[in-house]
Amino acid sequence: MSHPMTRIASLVIACLTALVLILSSCQGQQQTKAYSRDGYMGMTDVNPNVPLNPSYHTYRNDMRAMEQAVRSIPGVVVRSITINGPNARVRLSVPGVAAAEQLETIRQQALQQLTEAVPRYKMDVTVSAK
Repeated sequence: MSHPMTRIASLVIACLTALVLILSSCQGQQQTKAYSRDGYMGMTDVNPNVPLNPSYHTYRNDMRAMEQAVRSIPGVVVRSITINGPNARVRLSVPGVAAAEQLETIRQQALQQLTEAVPRYKMDVTVSAK
């Protein structure tokens, strides 16, 4: 014959075990995040400077984007583009335009288009009549 305290202890342990099982099964299912299918276990998503990342940029690509941005402005010729860290200096010329107001309007238009095309740089745009 078993002792009544042993029966109570066994019953309490059984109830607590059942409670733990019930509560743990009520937890939401946790989804594990899968690696992107880049062949590098998701590393191209982690580091934006990995050349395999689609958002990877080089100075050459940035300069092409800047040239493309100002190409739509009629009469504008790109004289030079210099990138130094977060700063970009863009020198433009507009042959045949001598009015300072027109040059400033073209400079503002070029600045806006350059900033939209490559927003990571602080732009310094100069427009001359040469």
